[in-house]
This record gives sequence, structure tokens and C-alpha cells, in this order.
Amino acid sequence: MAFFLHRFTDMQELRLTGALGLGAEALSIGLAAGLCIGFLRLICGWTPHLLAELLHAPLPAPLTFLCAGLFIGLCACTAFWCMKKEPLVAGSGIPQVECALAGVLPLPWLRVLLCKFLGTLASLCGCLSLGRAAPSVQMGAAIGCCVGALWHNEELRPRFLAGGSAAGLAAAFGAPWAGIVFAFEELRVPAHAALVLFMALSSSSAWLVTDCLLDLGLIFPLPTSCTTLPSPAELAARFATDYLQEEALLLIPLCGLVTGLVCGLHNRCLYALVLWADRHMGARSRLACAFATGCALLFLFPALIDGLGPTLHDLVLGAESTGLLLLLFAGKLLFNWISAASNAPGGLLMPLLTAGGLCGVCMGALLELVHWFVPGSLPVLFCMAGFFAGIVRAPVTAALLVVECTGSWAGLPALLAVSFLARLVACKTGALPVFTFFRLRLTGKLH
Repeated sequence: MAFFLHRFTDMQELRLTGALGLGAEALSIGLAAGLCIGFLRLICGWTPHLLAELLHAPLPAPLTFLCAGLFIGLCACTAFWCMKKEPLVAGSGIPQVECALAGVLPLPWLRVLLCKFLGTLASLCGCLSLGRAAPSVQMGAAIGCCVGALWHNEELRPRFLAGGSAAGLAAAFGAPWAGIVFAFEELRVPAHAALVLFMALSSSSAWLVTDCLLDLGLIFPLPTSCTTLPSPAELAARFATDYLQEEALLLIPLCGLVTGLVCGLHNRCLYALVLWADRHMGARSRLACAFATGCALLFLFPALIDGLGPTLHDLVLGAESTGLLLLLFAGKLLFNWISAASNAPGGLLMPLLTAGGLCGVCMGALLELVHWFVPGSLPVLFCMAGFFAGIVRAPVTAALLVVECTGSWAGLPALLAVSFLARLVACKTGALPVFTFFRLRLTGKLH
């Protein structure tokens, strides 16, 4: 009851607070989230280069393996310490934010922010197939709580949680529009004009820090992407030439159907592995298994480690065999499941977008075998959006996120169509949305 009173009070404050006050609050959240998450992105961008230098250093093989093992072991110990210090930082963090918005769980912002930052950094540097996006949502929410506490008092105000979450996603992906829509579509924040303005300011300011101040650039630059928003005439011309061809139109339902079916299977396999680990493994052993797998792949199959293998840009332009592409896709899915089942701090959004891109590359290669030629990046774009929509069940966020991460604004209508179709097919498989499953598991309501 107290939480719903806070929500009512928060809505009253939104109506009564002037534009200057709301703007100052939102900008404070966005700037702080942009700096924090931008710093995390910078560190995570340096780590693959250090690992690559270690792998190619002129050292004896046992010494190289020992150095890498010690480094990954240190990362595992750090992740475990963070989870022990603050249990709410385990996993992606988005279910925890959803529960905090619903008044089910508290959000001790200082411990969550520090432990989530350090734990996510340890997971990503330790070669796990996890992402920084979902943890950035939780860190952004914690930053929002911090600003709310400094601005007012220690009572939880939902607008600071929502604004911080939108700013976190915007900073993680460089996607301010997707950050705003994600808060409404996935976090189920109630729509209100003042709240939309609040989240728009926080999300945009976070994006300005990462994109303009830190110049981190596009997450997934593809050959057909553009880095600036084209004019309406350019959008219409490019959509007519690239996205309304007969092959491209047929590719929309094909990608929606395939990704929806694969996402239903993906979610079922992931849930089975997570529940099996819950019943048969402790926190230490499941973390040890995941980090040990990452260490082994670092030497045996480094292409599955983010930052060490070929990028989606390289795969679209490259000439890898179809068998190798299918192996990469299957290996990526399996490593994603192992990493997510470890319960380590880290998100699912970036790995599933990468897996979706790999699915698109595989689909493009298979279509070429039957002499069905489509523009090289189209299957990648469509499957990335389909994967996000099928696994998370947030189709509008999926389309906007892929557009902003790749710069392919001309493909937005087609991406929306693929996303909604993939969501529909995934729902028909009976598998729960991924964050719904983890939220029910977190609150003990999973049967």
C-alpha cells in the first residue's frame, strides 16, 4: 500500500513540478548514467585487445594458459564476491528493476550500483557470453534512485527508476528512442505526458554523453548502415530500392517465422538449463563452470568470445563456409545458455542480438545456396530484430534498437513487420518471455 501511495504522490509531483525542475532532474540522471555506462563500455572495449595480445604473445603455451587462467579466475572470484555482497545484482538486473517498479523488491542503490558495475565488468572481462545492456538498465535505475534521494528524500519515486532505466539502455546501446520505448513496453511504466518528457530528457542526455562526448559510435556497424539520419526523401528512395524488392518482401515473413520458432526453442532450452542448475548446483559451482568454459573457448574456439571473433560486418562481407557459420551460431547459442545459467552479473540483450545477427548470416548463406540473392545485410537486420522480439516479446523496442544500433533507418517499417511476426510465432510456441521467466523465478512464483 505504501508503494502505491508513493506512485500516486509521484504522479502528483510530475503534474505540479515545473518544466525546469523536471528537466534538471532528468538531465542529472542522464548525464550520470551516460558517464558511468560509457566508462564501462570503454573498459570492456579494451579487454579483448589485451586478451588478443596475450594469446599472440611470444610466450610458452603453458605460461600463456596460466596467465589467462589466473586472470579469468580473478574475474570469477570478483563476480562471486559482488553477488555475495548484494544478491540483487545476480543475473541481468531487468527483473529486479521490474520488481522494484512493482513495489515487490527494494533497490539499495549504492550497493547495487557498485556491485553491478564491478560484477558486470568481471563477467565480461572473464570471457562470459553476457552483455552490458541489461546491467546498464539496473545501474541506470540505481542512478535514478540516487538522484531521487539527493533531490528529495529516501522514499522510492517510480519516475526516477523509469528515467534511469531508459537512460541506462540508451547509454548501453546508443539508442535513445529504444530506451524510452523499452520502459513502456517491457517495464510497463504507465504512460503520462510528463513522464514521457522526463524519460526522453534522461535518455537523450545519456545518449549525448556516450555518442557525442565519448564518441563510442554504432554498436553493430553493417555495410548498408548510415551513421546519420537521412532526409525523408532519401528514406523513401532507399526503402523503395532496397526493401520493396520481391525477394526482400518474401524475406520478411521467412525471417519472422524462422526467428520466432528458434526463439521459442531458445527460451525453453535456457529455462530448462537454469532450473536444472538451480536444483543441482550451488552458486560457486555454476559460476566456476561458466568461467571455465570461457577459459577453454579462449584457446579452443576464440571466435565465440565477444571481441575476439569476426564481427557481423566481417561475416557479411566474408566468404566463410556455411558449415562454419552454422557451427558459430550453434556454439554461440550454447555458450549464451551456459553463461546465463551461471547467474553471473551480466545481461542477455547484447548476446541475443549477436546470435540473431549470426542467424541472419546463416540464413543469407543458405539462401545463396538455392540462388535466392538478397541484399547482404537484410537477413542480418531482420533476424536481429526477430530474435529480440521473439525472446523478450518487445517488438517495437526490437525494431528501434536494431535501427539505432546499425544506423539502418530505412529498414524501420520492414523491421517492425518482422518483429511483430516473430513475437506472434514465439508466443504460439508456449515459451514464456525471458524476463517474465526470470522475474517469476526471482519472486518464487515459478511453478
